[in-house]
Amino acid sequence: GIAHDFNNLLTVIVGNIGLASLASQLPPSCRTKLVEAEKACLQAQGLSKRLLTFAKGGQPVKQVCNPADLLEEAANLVLSGSSSRAEFRFAPDLRNIEADQDQIHQVLANLLINAGQAMPSGGIIRVEAVNVVVEERGELEAGEYVKITIADEGVGIPDKYLAKIFDPYFTTKQRGSGLGLATAFSIVRNHRGSIEVASEVGTGTTFTIHLPSVDKILPAGKPDEFHPVTGKGRILVLDDEREVREIIGQMVGVLGYEAAYAKDGDEAIR
Repeated sequence: GIAHDFNNLLTVIVGNIGLASLASQLPPSCRTKLVEAEKACLQAQGLSKRLLTFAKGGQPVKQVCNPADLLEEAANLVLSGSSSRAEFRFAPDLRNIEADQDQIHQVLANLLINAGQAMPSGGIIRVEAVNVVVEERGELEAGEYVKITIADEGVGIPDKYLAKIFDPYFTTKQRGSGLGLATAFSIVRNHRGSIEVASEVGTGTTFTIHLPSVDKILPAGKPDEFHPVTGKGRILVLDDEREVREIIGQMVGVLGYEAAYAKDGDEAIR
């Protein structure tokens, strides 16, 4: 399917980025850019898998995460090279949330993209996250939440559009499907949270998200540096896509191994 083909393309991209990163004469600035590109590709791989599950009505694949990290990551990715910049303000004792990181990243990215587009000449996007206690109201159950606000200084949204802003296929843009905010609404609801919007024409727009917080701690982080282990031997590389086989074979070769290739199980056992 489309997701499978998309992931194959990303595998080739990530593989080539990894090989380029191994170049000994690579300037530090280039190496940093390659690391960022690899991170973005890996996020895209995870996102495509989660969105496929989401499109089929699947539940979020949740894990404990730090909302501040998600916000900074989304802003750095979306606003890179933009004339707009984010100003962060997070509670020092900000609680964790239990969420599907890829889905929530998509929500935050959509809101940040909208904020940037609302300020064609650039501006400041205020990004805040605090702990709140909510009494039962509307769709929200009583309990402890992380309240996230993303506010721009843009053109604002007319009142006549506010009630429709989360409707599927509703958009005021010449180019766009109108699915971004509708998807964001569905994702947040699937996380037992809420998303609201307030806007004033000529002043700006503020999106507010409530997500249930948890007492759970983050799992141990991954090491910052990866040190490949070299060796000798023969490794079977099995994949139905030639490009994927070739890039994996090159990576195996860099580590000192010899690659043997097969496109399917029958070929592998011959």
